[in-house]
Amino acid sequence: MKKWREIDTALHRLEKTCTTSWTYRQRVITFLRQELSFQAYCLSAVDPHALLSIGAVTQSITLKVFIIRFLKMNIYNKM
Repeated sequence: MKKWREIDTALHRLEKTCTTSWTYRQRVITFLRQELSFQAYCLSAVDPHALLSIGAVTQSITLKVFIIRFLKMNIYNKM
């Protein structure tokens, strides 16, 4: 449990020190890679005024998997 609190504290610290959302997302990914084991990631970007998604930072393999699945869905839906 202590480890999660340390991670939470570190992420809040990043919120306050990063000047752009892009920098924040990149530093979060770098930090989490040091603390946790994962194979792929996707971090959404949200417009703070409209609260709508404006994109995401993903690993290239995640994007490739999404595109392949999307194309397969479209192929099956057209049959």
